[in-house]
Amino acid sequence: MELTIKVLQNDIVSGNTLTIIIEPSNTVLDLKNAISSITHCEISYMRILMLKDFNEILLTDDNLLQNYDINPNSKLMLDIFSIISLQELEVRERISLKKESSEQQQPLPQKDWLGLIVEKIKIGSLTGMLQIIGEYEREKAGNLIEEDDDLLSMCTSDGSTPLHYACALGHSNIVQLLVARQVNPNRENSDHFTPLMLGCKEKHIECVRSLLKHPRIQVNKMTEEQNSALHKACKSGVAIIVQMLIEHKASMILEDQNMMIPLQYATSNEIFDLIPRYMGEIELQKVRGEYKKMTAESMEGDLYLTGDLMIHDKLLYVALDTETGNFMCFNDKNDWEKGGRPLVHIKIALIWDVKYSVGLPFGNKDAECFTLKTREGNFKFYSNDKDTIEEWIDAITKGIEYCQVNKIGLSHSISVIGFNNEISEDVLMKNHLDQDRVINFRSFTVLEEIGSGSFGKVYKVIKNDTKQVFALKQLNKEFLIKQKQLKYAIGECKILAYLNHPFIIKLNYAFQTPKNLYMVLDYCPNGDLMTHLGEKSRFPESVAKFYIAEIILAIEYLHTLDIVYRDLKPENILLDRAGHIRLADFGLAKENVNPLNPAMSFCGSPAYLAPELLSKTGSEKSADVYGIGAILFELLCGMPPFYSDNIKELFRNIKRGMLQFPKIVKNEAQDIMRQLMNKDPNKRPKLSQVKSHVFFKDINWEELEMKVMKPPRLGSKWVQMDDYSEKVANPMANQFIEDEDYLEGSLDQVADFNFSRSSASYLG
Repeated sequence: MELTIKVLQNDIVSGNTLTIIIEPSNTVLDLKNAISSITHCEISYMRILMLKDFNEILLTDDNLLQNYDINPNSKLMLDIFSIISLQELEVRERISLKKESSEQQQPLPQKDWLGLIVEKIKIGSLTGMLQIIGEYEREKAGNLIEEDDDLLSMCTSDGSTPLHYACALGHSNIVQLLVARQVNPNRENSDHFTPLMLGCKEKHIECVRSLLKHPRIQVNKMTEEQNSALHKACKSGVAIIVQMLIEHKASMILEDQNMMIPLQYATSNEIFDLIPRYMGEIELQKVRGEYKKMTAESMEGDLYLTGDLMIHDKLLYVALDTETGNFMCFNDKNDWEKGGRPLVHIKIALIWDVKYSVGLPFGNKDAECFTLKTREGNFKFYSNDKDTIEEWIDAITKGIEYCQVNKIGLSHSISVIGFNNEISEDVLMKNHLDQDRVINFRSFTVLEEIGSGSFGKVYKVIKNDTKQVFALKQLNKEFLIKQKQLKYAIGECKILAYLNHPFIIKLNYAFQTPKNLYMVLDYCPNGDLMTHLGEKSRFPESVAKFYIAEIILAIEYLHTLDIVYRDLKPENILLDRAGHIRLADFGLAKENVNPLNPAMSFCGSPAYLAPELLSKTGSEKSADVYGIGAILFELLCGMPPFYSDNIKELFRNIKRGMLQFPKIVKNEAQDIMRQLMNKDPNKRPKLSQVKSHVFFKDINWEELEMKVMKPPRLGSKWVQMDDYSEKVANPMANQFIEDEDYLEGSLDQVADFNFSRSSASYLG
């Protein structure tokens, strides 16, 4: 067959093409050799990509072309790495010697890191993004990088950051990563859109949900040409987004450039009903004397101003005036009191972000700092007192919200609105959805019991209105309280509500009755790895490798959000309808875990515990890395590492025992397991390093994440179907379980539990 291959230059299609005649039975390596015979380029510097269904697929050397369904109409691209040979360097050196001494040699072209990141975002490849971030950070290791030089803070020619692209395209898992890394969420692009505005305009519910978890998100921000996120959500007609914004203190009476409030843009009856109800709650609070009017204190004091272009840092008198909406800097207090002209003058409402940091690149490493980010540039201030800087950050943050809501200091402001609509916490906990949309016990019919544990049972159910099949996890409240396990149930629900990854079980709804808590999860008909392991004793290396690779992607995603799983074991690894893994049971997962905040509780299944957990020194991400090694060991060898029926001997083996492998385990597999289960957590590899190990040489991580790679089949009862292919003709009544919903108006509920993925975050 005849293939046409486009040549990439700096990751952009150049217009040059190659024509190669080759058989479908040839390998990708054969294709590279054919290209090399024409281009005289070494095959080690090549990679061949295929565009299929808007996905970018990297072709691996050992695979046959026919395995990728390649044909003459396939869209193939050749990427040749920009590696300069020694001969080229020698030629350049000779040429440079002939140039006049005053001429400078042209610098070599720099890699377009931001362009690579944007391309990965466009195809929704989280794995590809992580790989590029890792390469960038390795290349820049040891360099002093200011925050705006950080790859994820850079912007393209139109002022858009990676967060803009992810929100515009609806890739919520990438938005979660960027929020976890606390990139600036309020930056404007050249069209004056912030990421939140884009997410609301494009109706991307999960992107908005993730953005609202950013600690520095400005919900009420308006720009020179764009109205607020709530205005755009109302115009888009998505009531779920409108409710989320209001519950994050979006102003319902903020007038835009056309003197219109958000409700005037509403395009659905649900929004017309929703906003007045919230406004009514505020009026009731006022009548009851419970309403707290938004305030923001002004502040003055001495701070140092520093910057790259300043020879010496300058001590200034700084004034935050929230009543006029101005942040100003003067030579001294006397200048301020006399009304002198400020050296720095910033409109508070137009500040994009205020970011805390410690240390100066070329000065005091203990300086306490904050940076104001604006369209005109960044302004960095510091003091030697941490409390002072924290007071300034708090005052500026409140001042930004106050000035944005009251339109103080905005160039397009015509009048100052004195009414503020801050909603108290008790209102936020209430469910304002219509009764016919409330999810409760009556919304489902139980089909059968499919599992049980110490705290409850799991049922196969059907949702009565959509006929979709789910797994319903039931947890008894009384038992949870007596066993002091209620916080773990709430924690599991909150974590699952935030997660969105193809290899992690999805929480669709959470609700409660007077007796029980319920979580409605995706149904996985193919059981768990432990069941299949019991039937087969152990897995072939190719099968074990596939499942471990998917587990690595799931754990890597959790770690980007500073979540440690802490309970890796085969029973918690489910297999969905298509045969891919779904990490389940997040009762022991811990949020916000990092070296300065380790998870200190002793938990997890004994056979899979990392040594440091037995020493009670705290659980960091490296404990999950150990767990991956332990799972791989069991899949290949048929039993957990260091296993003993005697618990004391098991713990002794975990602490001091040496790994011993059957002869059937290959050297590459032994090596990766030794690294993963190193006794010293500081010596275990990071997951990005694990993915590069020779053991995984035949795994294409991007294809794996996008489910291009087909999972293995296990057993004669194996099910492979899409999410909606299971039909339930005549569902039986709830004969397996008896329960009753709350009576209307009942208040005896567990806070922070109820949830609907198709509705606004927590429903109270």
